[in-house]
Amino acid sequence: MPHYRTEELNQRVVGVEPDMFTRFKWRAERRAEKLNSQRVIKSYRYEVVDWLNGKWAVVAMQNQLVPDDR
Repeated sequence: MPHYRTEELNQRVVGVEPDMFTRFKWRAERRAEKLNSQRVIKSYRYEVVDWLNGKWAVVAMQNQLVPDDR
């Protein structure tokens, strides 16, 4: 049976709007942590990114499965 590992890509999930916008980075980090802990599907993750005008956004970022060399 082949083994796979999750590779984090540096691109947003297409068609998914940011989950939240805030002026406070700590609030965005807390929201991203909560959303990541509730994930069932590992094909994406939530990250905090610097948005326009000094705001922070929680966005869904893409993951992919890659064959693991074992």
